[in-house]
Amino acid sequence: MMNTFKKLYRDFFGLTESKMDAVGKEDSDINNDGKTNKTDSYLKKRRTAINKSIDEEIVDEAKLVNGIDEYQGGVEYAIKDPSQAREVSEDIKQWTEKKGFTIIKRTVSKNGKNGYFYFRLGEDPEKDAQRIQGYFAQRLELTAFRFRVRGNANPSRELPPAAPTRSMRKI
Repeated sequence: MMNTFKKLYRDFFGLTESKMDAVGKEDSDINNDGKTNKTDSYLKKRRTAINKSIDEEIVDEAKLVNGIDEYQGGVEYAIKDPSQAREVSEDIKQWTEKKGFTIIKRTVSKNGKNGYFYFRLGEDPEKDAQRIQGYFAQRLELTAFRFRVRGNANPSRELPPAAPTRSMRKI
């Protein structure tokens, strides 16, 4: 009964049943209309562009440059887009205040590529370091961050892509 109904429907609307290419045996007729033309070329280019953009959109987390055990209150970070420096710093400030951290110092470099927060150590610095690491790692605007003590930079572990500058301004 169903086959009869399908046949009547196809005949009435003039539809033909097109078969898909077998997996691994695709031909140049991408839309399976029976001919190779500009539409197939367009579809091929579009699929290639979409696949390329999907590959490029893989999100990287910001990397912790040194060890979590080096946390002593200071966190320095590098920003991908310096024009977002103030916004990123303000977001971090709001998050840390919401989580109960006390900010002692907050700065952003003049060029906007690096920022720095210095927090009062809580009762459990290890737990604080884990919470800070988790938050900073998920910030897509950041390329890297590290724990450091104010005025005690470790030149062997510079932040990529730019080294921290001495010219920092208070916000």
